[in-house]
Amino acid sequence: GDLSVDGSFGSRSAALRASYIDIDPGALATRGTLHLSQEQIAGHVAAVTRAGLTAGFHVIGDRALDTVLAAFDQVATDPDLARAMRRLGPRLEHVELVDQPAIDALVRHGISVSVQPAFDAFWGGPGGMYETRLGAQRAGATTPVRSLLAAGIPTGLGSDAPVTPIHPRGAVPGAPVP
Repeated sequence: GDLSVDGSFGSRSAALRASYIDIDPGALATRGTLHLSQEQIAGHVAAVTRAGLTAGFHVIGDRALDTVLAAFDQVATDPDLARAMRRLGPRLEHVELVDQPAIDALVRHGISVSVQPAFDAFWGGPGGMYETRLGAQRAGATTPVRSLLAAGIPTGLGSDAPVTPIHPRGAVPGAPVP
């Protein structure tokens, strides 16, 4: 399983670096919600790693991903835990807004990702919910499968059923790869 660090774009609860563009600037959570702090994540990663288990987290927004990766950096200051984490292969579920520094950290810690290209097929594209919530530029940067694969990050594709139908071929257009 995985622990939820944030929510989703649809509910405007994915934790973002920049505000949702379709929300009142005076609202309490214009950048989504973090359900776990860096310290809580680091504590969990250290505990499960010591127990010989794989750490897993639900992460959609870039601020949530920053928090998770900072926690992995924190745990990796212990060389024994860093080696064990890489051996066990932590996993992040969803991982939608990923930039190059995040890709570098995923590689550094041996983290695999599971993405749901059906989300982009359903809600991406011009005029889609992602563009409405995030703006065209950020919406166009979601689920960068090609960049993840090019970096050598183990990447799985899922449906997140019942959120989207279990239909692997239907999801492929949302994950353009060479």
